[in-house]
Amino acid sequence: MDDDGVTIHSEGEDGFVPETKSKNTAFLSVLFDSGVEYLQQYGWFILLGVLILLYIKTKLDPKIRKLKSKAEDISYQKKFDPDTTQRRLEAMERARMKLQEEHDAKAAMYAEQQKQKEEEKRKQKIEEWENLQDGKGYRSKVKPVSISYT
Repeated sequence: MDDDGVTIHSEGEDGFVPETKSKNTAFLSVLFDSGVEYLQQYGWFILLGVLILLYIKTKLDPKIRKLKSKAEDISYQKKFDPDTTQRRLEAMERARMKLQEEHDAKAAMYAEQQKQKEEEKRKQKIEEWENLQDGKGYRSKVKPVSISYT
C-alpha cells in the first residue's frame, strides 16, 4: 500500500488499476455515467419535448391570464353588487336598531330604579322628620364604633 491511500492490484496484461477506498466516488461515477448514457439515448426526445412544452405555454399563457382576470372581475362584481350591498346595509341597520332598543330599555329600567331609591329616601326623611316632631327622637346615621378590650 502506498502513502497516498491507493492500493494497486495487477490485472494481468492490462496493467495496473487503482482501487479507491471511498465508495461514494464509485457511486457518483456510476450515477454520472448512467445519466450521460440516458441523455445520449434519449436526448433528442427530451429536447423536442421541452420545446413543445415551451411552445404550448407561450400559446396558452395569454388565454389563461384572460380567464383569471375575468374570474377576478366577476368576484369583484359579486362583492360590490348593489343589491347585496343594500341588503347588507339594511341588516346592519336592523342590528343597530335592536341594540339601541335594548340599551333604551336598560336605561329606562335604571332610571326607574333610581326614582324608586330617591322616593324611598324621601319617605325615610319625611318619617324621620315626623318622628322628630312627635318627640320620638332623631336616629343618627353614624354607625357607632365598637371598642372591645380583650
